Formats: sequence, C-alpha cells, structure tokens
Amino acid sequence: MGRWGSRAAVATMLSFVAADAHAQGVTLVRCTAAMVASYGANGNGDRNGDGDGRADGERGGFGADLAVSLETPLSDRWSARAEAGAVSWTFQQRDYLTNAIVQQETVRVERVTVSAIQRRPDCGSPIRPYGGFGVGIYHYRYPDQQVTVTTGGLHGIAGVDVMPADHLGISAEIGIHAINGPRRSPVFSTVLWSIRTTVGVRVLF
Repeated sequence: MGRWGSRAAVATMLSFVAADAHAQGVTLVRCTAAMVASYGANGNGDRNGDGDGRADGERGGFGADLAVSLETPLSDRWSARAEAGAVSWTFQQRDYLTNAIVQQETVRVERVTVSAIQRRPDCGSPIRPYGGFGVGIYHYRYPDQQVTVTTGGLHGIAGVDVMPADHLGISAEIGIHAINGPRRSPVFSTVLWSIRTTVGVRVLF
C-alpha cells in the first residue's frame, strides 16, 4: 500500500475512533452554573469532641456532613460558590480526676459559606481539579441548653470534578475549617478545627 497509503489508513481509523467517542457521549466540564449536593464525614479536633467513648487522651469526633451549594463561573478558571451545610458532634466534658462524664451534649453546627474557587485546566476538560478559600457564618445549636451561638470562620478546599454525562457530574472534595469557638461548654476550643471529606452530585444548568 505504500507509506502514504498507510498514513491515509491511519488517519481514516482515527477519524472513525473520534466519531465513535463522540457517539459514546464523551463529556467535558463546561463553565456554567451548577448545583452540588454532597455527603461525607466531618471530624473535629476539640478536646471534648470525644463522643464515641474512646480512651482518655484521644481527641476529636466525627459526624455525617450534609451540604448543598450553588456555584457560578466568573471566568474560565475562577468561580464563586455559596454553600449551606450542617454536621452534628457529641461533646463530653469529663472530670480531670475521675474521668467521669460531667456534661455531654450533641451540638449541631450549621454553616453558610462563600468561596472563591480556581479550576485548572480551563473549560472543556473532562476532569478539572480545583482549590479555593472563603469565609463563613457558623451556628452552634445546643438542643439541651436551648441556646444558639453564632460565630465566624475561615476555610480552604481542594477537590476534583468528573463529568460522566452532559449535565451530571461527580465531585470529590476535602475541606479544612477554622471556626471561632462558641465559648460555651461542653465545646472547649477557642478555635474549632474541622476536616471534612465529601462526595457530591453536580448538576449543570
């Protein structure tokens, strides 16, 4: 067939592969507004956040984290996100001498945050890693004491978007929050640190 004939055959095969890939619905992450519903685990580093009965000296506790966010693009790489979420943690205050529990309460921490997010590469990639930062308002709700304390905080996030369908994607994310403490027992921390890992369903408009 010759060298030029072989090249023509290869080019023809590549065109068929590209057409077949298009027919199979290869999807790219587009720069459009999106809503994400996520679920995951959220752990805190509070000295009294030991609600699972672990040994003395261990710190922190985990809870299920639920969140809904709305994100809109500002440019090919930057976007703005508004999010509302919540997690419940059990805190135990113990006697220093006997280690007996003197106070225990499950505190619900609700948040409303805004974030600036940068994604690379630009729009049109099937997988887009991202990172961002932002501020938020946090509500500590004490059901037993019937008290709500409102504070502020900062956060940083990192994650990745994958698009298996035209208007439906999957997001995996990790976030670190530094939340001003409520100054109310049984929460001990002046600054409450938390780490959350979530997986979400991303719907593009």
